[in-house]
Amino acid sequence: MVKGQEEAEAHRIAFEELDSALPPEECNPNDSLVANPFEPKVTPITQAAVRLKLAEIEAYDLQQGIDISFYSNISPSIFVASDINFKDEQHYLKADITKLGMHVMDTQKVTI
Repeated sequence: MVKGQEEAEAHRIAFEELDSALPPEECNPNDSLVANPFEPKVTPITQAAVRLKLAEIEAYDLQQGIDISFYSNISPSIFVASDINFKDEQHYLKADITKLGMHVMDTQKVTI
């Protein structure tokens, strides 16, 4: 019991030292004048935005008479989108395999 009280007292002292070291204006989470340091500084790029930009570039190139397609019915943006989807699927597959553990039965492997 005494050891627990000593540890609690040491914890309280450490907290008070930390609390006194922080500037008072940064300690108030309800203060709307202080900028949130965890607020994102950039807008994340979405897959839809990337597809749109690639489609716009391809449309412009086609209007200029430039066609860089490997196949006549598959545009480069489709290749990029397919690769993004493929990498997502690989990530999920790896996570599923990791969840199975080391001693996996064949029927468990088939379900993946």
